[in-house]
Amino acid sequence: MTLSPLIRRKVCLLLLLVALGCGVRGCRWFKTPAQLYRLFLHLEIPAEATHFEGKGNDNPLLDFMSWGYFTYDLDRVAWQELLRHKQFAAASPWNRGFTRISPKDVDAWHLKYYSDLIRRPITISPQHTVAYRATFFPYIHTLVYDSTTQHVQHFVAGMRD
Repeated sequence: MTLSPLIRRKVCLLLLLVALGCGVRGCRWFKTPAQLYRLFLHLEIPAEATHFEGKGNDNPLLDFMSWGYFTYDLDRVAWQELLRHKQFAAASPWNRGFTRISPKDVDAWHLKYYSDLIRRPITISPQHTVAYRATFFPYIHTLVYDSTTQHVQHFVAGMRD
């Protein structure tokens, strides 16, 4: 049985895409939540973090399509240490450490986008929460911290602008 030239081209293109995504350092498309966290933030998960969960996708060909959503509990000391983190993977004029934003800046569209990706609703309580945003090029991080429960919601998006 022979394949038509069109099907052969499609198979070759698919294999090329997989080969580009799975380079010398290993496949970037299929990562565990811990590997994604490390890749996106250039930081190991804090040892003090408990109940760590996450989902995401690192697109090796189009960084702007990468995304991640992580949840974990972090005590106040570890939270402050996380906010001081400024180890960028590469020099870029867009790199910016964590700065405080209003929790209202994490708008309904933002929450719906991530809810659709992880297939469950995401809510943010307006009471007792603070929010921070940082750019670790090519990723934008938004952290929402509930000071009473010490729960962190960590949103990652590839830069689109």
